[in-house]
Amino acid sequence: MSKKCILIALHRFEVGGAETQALYLARYLQEKGYQVHVGAFGDEHGLGIDKFSQAGISTFHWGFQEKLLLNPEPTFKGRLIKLKYLFKLIQLVRALSPDIIISYTYPPNVIFGRWKKWFNGAKVFWNQRDISIGFTGHPWEEFSLRNTDVFISNSETGAKYIEEKTDCKVHVIPNYIDAYQFKNSLDFEKSELLKVLMIGNIHANKNHIRLLEDWKDVVKIMPNARLYLAGKFGNEYEKCLNFINEHGLLDYVFLLGQLKDMIGLIEECQIAVFYSHGEGMPNGILEPMAAGLPVLVHRYVWSEELLGKDYPYFLSHQDQEGLVDRIKLISKKDLIKIGQQNRERAKEKFGIENSLNLYLDLINEY
Repeated sequence: MSKKCILIALHRFEVGGAETQALYLARYLQEKGYQVHVGAFGDEHGLGIDKFSQAGISTFHWGFQEKLLLNPEPTFKGRLIKLKYLFKLIQLVRALSPDIIISYTYPPNVIFGRWKKWFNGAKVFWNQRDISIGFTGHPWEEFSLRNTDVFISNSETGAKYIEEKTDCKVHVIPNYIDAYQFKNSLDFEKSELLKVLMIGNIHANKNHIRLLEDWKDVVKIMPNARLYLAGKFGNEYEKCLNFINEHGLLDYVFLLGQLKDMIGLIEECQIAVFYSHGEGMPNGILEPMAAGLPVLVHRYVWSEELLGKDYPYFLSHQDQEGLVDRIKLISKKDLIKIGQQNRERAKEKFGIENSLNLYLDLINEY
């Protein structure tokens, strides 16, 4: 019996958390003998699509932006354009003949659920990657939810949100990480500089401006501290750059963009921070955990899922000096201990094999 054909549907070919998780899944399924294709909206080329191509995975651009389907102009011409590109998507997907479509993030989730009946009987898996970002309350969102065959969330928080909108079961499959690709980064004396890292694309949801506001207070008392921001330059890049210039932080903050060697950067740093407030289970925490770094993050349900409810280094939501106070403790033995505990927790609870096998079970069931 031949293996099923799987289409993994992405928003964009970027180097983000959802795309990294999709890459892990695509490689795993291909190794198991499944025929795997990965498609994304837009037509961007770069590091994101290169990672899939280098893994020998079949990739496709749909050749247009998702907004032409989700938010067409409210004119006769706009409706014609929508129909044109919907027909194009249907043709491209039918040519691949997938048995299962696994979509990641809001736009593909809604689009492939909404027009599921045109995809030659393919089962659609909705893959919730955050707590609720993107939902507008439009009736076609409910229609997409009703059409979907399987719901997956990478966190209990995301699952609860979807369960409030549908009577179907939501399968929680945590994000996964190959912790063994990281060295055990626990040497806090490896540099005279204190290197602090945040991983996340530079857009509003990641809350970089709040981090920079706190960071200007950090460098007042710790002039050897350096902040490295790794991620695609998105809609907050200019705002962050202006803030850095206006507050004299050019020597203390470095906007690195997308990196080919994220592992190398993580292993050069002593601590990670994460200021986003709308996540499911972010790689920006999971990867530093796997490398044995202490992570400073505000307390949310999803950050408790990752680090544990008793994690001692959650930041206060109210106290702007919380980051300063925590970083002052960076050289103490208990922080090294927390880094070790983070690494062990990453290996035990977010190991790659267990989570990927959960996907495999669902695929075989359908």
